[in-house]
Amino acid sequence: MWNRNMVKVLKNFLVRQVFSDEMSSESYTGSLTTRGRTSNRPPGSIHVVNGCDFGDGEYQATMCVEISSSKIVTVIGSLNMKGQVEILGVGEQRLKDAQRGLSYNVMKIARAIRSSVADAMEMSGLQNLADVCSNYSGPLFIKSLTEILIKDDTRQEIVERDIERLQELMYMMISPPGEEVILIQPEHYTIDDIPRIVDPVGMTGKRIEGYFRSVAGNVQILKVVDRCIGQADLSLKAIYPNILASAEAVLLDEEKEGSIAVIDIGASTTHLAVFKDGVLIHAETIPLGGSTITRDIQQFTGLTFEKSELLKLNYSRFHAAEVTDDAVIYVDQFNGRRRIAIRTKELGGVVEARMEELISLAYGRILASLDDSEPGLGIVLAGAGIALFPGIEELVRRVTGSRCCVGHPDLYLAPNDNLGKGVTNKLKSPSYATCIGLLKLTLKSRNP
Repeated sequence: MWNRNMVKVLKNFLVRQVFSDEMSSESYTGSLTTRGRTSNRPPGSIHVVNGCDFGDGEYQATMCVEISSSKIVTVIGSLNMKGQVEILGVGEQRLKDAQRGLSYNVMKIARAIRSSVADAMEMSGLQNLADVCSNYSGPLFIKSLTEILIKDDTRQEIVERDIERLQELMYMMISPPGEEVILIQPEHYTIDDIPRIVDPVGMTGKRIEGYFRSVAGNVQILKVVDRCIGQADLSLKAIYPNILASAEAVLLDEEKEGSIAVIDIGASTTHLAVFKDGVLIHAETIPLGGSTITRDIQQFTGLTFEKSELLKLNYSRFHAAEVTDDAVIYVDQFNGRRRIAIRTKELGGVVEARMEELISLAYGRILASLDDSEPGLGIVLAGAGIALFPGIEELVRRVTGSRCCVGHPDLYLAPNDNLGKGVTNKLKSPSYATCIGLLKLTLKSRNP
């Protein structure tokens, strides 16, 4: 059945096709953008993407798949004329028992990916999209690297190709066994004797010294992600670490210029990243997350994991939110053969104790990554549900002494009435920071 998005895409395709037919026979047809490399196609040309024709601007659709231990989320979107991310379609499938440590159930994950992709395509009205960007949620290894390039002709200004050559040399460096470079992030450059230049393009000089941050991941996990995407009949074109995607969605560029940290609390892991002077200086994965709190509740109440999860999501309160003694929850146990009473203050105490431990651990890692104390350090929270618990900001401020807020991934989202209010509001939740950030990073790499 045709929907509004399909009619809109077809209409714009026909308009562009007529325009293309009126052009000379020398008109240029661009190629698919992969791994951040952008094509140099002129305005008005047709861009062929996996069998679907899209022109410039808001019709260059991109698909991203977020793989986590609890769910698969697929988003299809594009950049509009204002540089905002417009979501065209969303698909989500829940996961259970698909990951244990470094062991993944590839078939179960691939099946969930296919379902979520089908739902996102149906919502967007697009078909035959096969190239995707995905996320990496394993341990990260960050190193500082330096490389030097000597120009042959000092009369020519430094161009983009010179910077690209430096980055290519970074990727050619041999990684330690078990590691694979995911991305190279430039910090600054020294041109001859002029230090700390952020953008050297257009300057003159003979000796270009580049300072970079290398972000590497576990080879085994990277191969598993590639295999899951491949078994879902898709092609993985780019991959980004979870925490960098979340940070891209919840932070403004100017916020990264100061000292700021992002703590993304997932189901089984917590990811953190620290930015200073616009550069990622630290990223780490801690093997504690929301499911750890759920198991604490399970041990405290004797309930099943599923019922403990519902208690956590619906009734968790911190003392900062003024939990009262007389609030009581009655829950059936043993298939209704017994009913137990749980006081919300006691439940809050269980959750708060584990959250204090988790935040203290993350904050200690953040401070260790900084050379000196940062009185102006800010903390932004994201993650699956926990970031929305009442009193969480006050708890983080009390434990760390730093300013804190919950990050919502709607900073760069364009309004789209076609999605419906329910889907739009869901995408603004911190739980969807990673998938929105993946989409923004991929679109930004294709439209620098």
